[in-house]
Amino acid sequence: MDYQEWEFFEAEIRSDVYTVVDQGPLHGPVASFVIKRDNRLNLVLESTSTVNSLPSEREPVANAVYRPDGQVHCQSRYTGTTVTARGVSPRGYSVSLPMVATADAAAATMVQTSMIESLHWANSHSGEALYVMDWIENLSGSFIWPDSDNVDELDVKSRTLRSLSGEDIVIPSTTTSSKHSRSCARLSIGGWDIVIGESRAKPEHIKNPGFILYLGLPDEETRSRIRGCLSFFLGDYFVYLGSTTFDAKWEAVSFCAVAAHALVEDAHDISGRPPAPLGLKYEHEVNAALLSSMASGLFAAYEAYNLRTAFWNYWHAAAAPVHMVAAHFGAAIEALQRAYFSNTGAGGHTRIVASEEAWRELCMQIDRSIKDSALSSEEKRMLGNKAQHLNSAPQAVLADRFFAAIGLEISALEKSVWINRNRAAHGGGVTEDRGIQTVRENKVLMMLMNRILLSISGSGDLYYDYYTLNRPTRRLSEPVPDDRPPRAR
Repeated sequence: MDYQEWEFFEAEIRSDVYTVVDQGPLHGPVASFVIKRDNRLNLVLESTSTVNSLPSEREPVANAVYRPDGQVHCQSRYTGTTVTARGVSPRGYSVSLPMVATADAAAATMVQTSMIESLHWANSHSGEALYVMDWIENLSGSFIWPDSDNVDELDVKSRTLRSLSGEDIVIPSTTTSSKHSRSCARLSIGGWDIVIGESRAKPEHIKNPGFILYLGLPDEETRSRIRGCLSFFLGDYFVYLGSTTFDAKWEAVSFCAVAAHALVEDAHDISGRPPAPLGLKYEHEVNAALLSSMASGLFAAYEAYNLRTAFWNYWHAAAAPVHMVAAHFGAAIEALQRAYFSNTGAGGHTRIVASEEAWRELCMQIDRSIKDSALSSEEKRMLGNKAQHLNSAPQAVLADRFFAAIGLEISALEKSVWINRNRAAHGGGVTEDRGIQTVRENKVLMMLMNRILLSISGSGDLYYDYYTLNRPTRRLSEPVPDDRPPRAR
């Protein structure tokens, strides 16, 4: 597999090329090893040693809270290239005995299986890193991309990422075939020039491989923000698997492979619903300038609104059981609401009595009444604590103020769904006759979240209405119509 098309650790890091110089928590000495991904996209290390080998570190105590911090270090047999496996956690082992009963028992081998959190490789004979490419699973193939990814075999083989609006990116390639496709988009997000596209690689356990190429070296936090924004707007939950850095000649300088964590098995089922149109002409079109503008708006709002947590809640809501979806969306929306009032200095919006002076005077009167009462000291203490929070506006009022402040009109249907979200948060079940209604209400909450994120980031003025038949496109300020019969409102 071409190392510019996908992660290449399974082909590169082999025991005939690398030797284990520090076994860490493994049984050893390690005679051979294999590193691969399993069907849940974990990183799995299988190491082989003699049957009487021992671990160099004490095994964790059973039932104790354990954070895997073990490391295994490898060195190339031929160069100074190094490999470090971090977060190594042994899970079990099997013993292979000799076939003949009289054979030397020392010939028996032990194969130990361990999980790895991250795998780091550093090339000892490359140039300075200038570019970095993220590898992601679950980049949908349903988009009509604006730019092309062409692989040409001429006298010198090369791969060209050709943009309609910018300079071509030519990558020397080792491929032996010619391929042409419109499968990528060149974007500018947060001041970084990037290319996002589909990978031609066909790795095991990967359905929709994709890449994000950064023309520069943004740090992991910046890249995580960009991935989060693009994941939201493309409507695909990205499973991040690691990255490779390249030098000026597009030789690999280093890579980091990471174990996939959340929602790996759910990723494909919860994807395919972009919050808003990404093109100007037709369905499924990706317009590079429009997507750049939308993602840049959300990128700029990322820290102020703690969008890492918001996105976590968003995708877990999409994957949650029907009766718990509303709890996740509700928590995410309330967090965005609090952040908005905090960022805008509109603290008075969260109170019933807006005037601090008026509330302070009233609070003193309440406090005196409690102290003068014939209640026990414990009862007075509890009532006093309660009184401190009497001025917090009810969530329904806060929501009305929030939506009005960000310019979103809310229909009676949306208000009803917002009030009902508490049912999920407080353990309310879903009866059989309310199943369809609950599914539709969950869609309303998802679109409320979409509209809020689009509004607070200034990322567009349209959204997709997934509640209404045929999924119409609506103005951002326009609510989801209430289609319920009058008696159900």
